[in-house]
Amino acid sequence: KEKDFLNAVEVLFEDGEKKERDAAYAEAMGQMYRKYTDDLEAASFYALALLGSSENSRDIPTYMKAAAIAEEVFAKNPQHPGAVHYLIHSYDDPVHAPLGLRAARVYAKIAPSAVHALHMPSHIFLALGMWDDVESCNDASWKASKFNSYHAAHWLEYAYLQKGKFPEARELLNKVESQAKSGADYSWYIPAMRAAYVIETQS
Repeated sequence: KEKDFLNAVEVLFEDGEKKERDAAYAEAMGQMYRKYTDDLEAASFYALALLGSSENSRDIPTYMKAAAIAEEVFAKNPQHPGAVHYLIHSYDDPVHAPLGLRAARVYAKIAPSAVHALHMPSHIFLALGMWDDVESCNDASWKASKFNSYHAAHWLEYAYLQKGKFPEARELLNKVESQAKSGADYSWYIPAMRAAYVIETQS
């Protein structure tokens, strides 16, 4: 089994176009999933591989296939961090988001100190307009990151704006802008946060 895992990774990182390598890796993980029918890690990584094979688009049939596999793992182990993570990604759109609520509700509890795990449930909550939950998820993620997860800050600001909490959004934006002056790499987060503030407050 270990050799099969390593061989699959070799396929993923060998020479060639990324799209072709992603497809080959998904096929290799599919073979492992069918070979080791009781292995939850093989199943989880197959679901992830399917998600990764959907290049620059949300291929719904592929995403639902990944969800079906992750659901199998979730049914056997509702505390499996991979299963809930990949279910959230699979259902991350307004049509399918209700299917992801169970996974979203448990993910932060599985890994309460993991910055990304605290943030991820908000992908489902945002699609459903559950702004209180979007705020609480990203506030927890932002604090757990020691105020370094600007992805969480971006989402937290958006939740504030949707709730009409404009002073809180402005304060958060000021904090991020102030930290950026110290030389940290904020890539596109500051312009995105500024744009969201201007659009939502019409100021």
